[in-house]
Amino acid sequence: MAEFKIEGHREVMEAFRRADRAVQGETKRFFRDWSMYGIREVQRRILNAGAVDTNELIQGINYKIKETKRTVTSTIKPSTKADKYALYVEEGTKPHFPPIKKLQGWADRHGIPAYVVALKIAREGTDGHYMWQETYEDLEFVIDDELPELLEAIARKI
Repeated sequence: MAEFKIEGHREVMEAFRRADRAVQGETKRFFRDWSMYGIREVQRRILNAGAVDTNELIQGINYKIKETKRTVTSTIKPSTKADKYALYVEEGTKPHFPPIKKLQGWADRHGIPAYVVALKIAREGTDGHYMWQETYEDLEFVIDDELPELLEAIARKI
């Protein structure tokens, strides 16, 4: 007759009870850290593109982490006020004649008549800078490489 003995099963069960907390805590930390990195990268790209006038776009970037039972999502986006024009800075525009009133503040700060700016946009449109797109592409690549580190951190906690 053979006899089998298993020792330590209570410790294993306790470790798995802690797993949910470990996954939640480490995942939140991971997303927070990478969200902050993403914000810094977008800000760096905005500066490099020279897309800075009132600093509203660069200072208004924030993130929000949302958790459900099955997923964790981080959204990096501009403030509500900056969001009104962030897409146009990102993608540029086709030639069109913009409202002079909307250009007046920018033109005054840069010492250029608003009508002249409007004519240029009417002829050429505006160039896109793709700060968000490039940042998201970089983040996707870098985060994929960092996932094993997240899993190791979770394993260390349980």
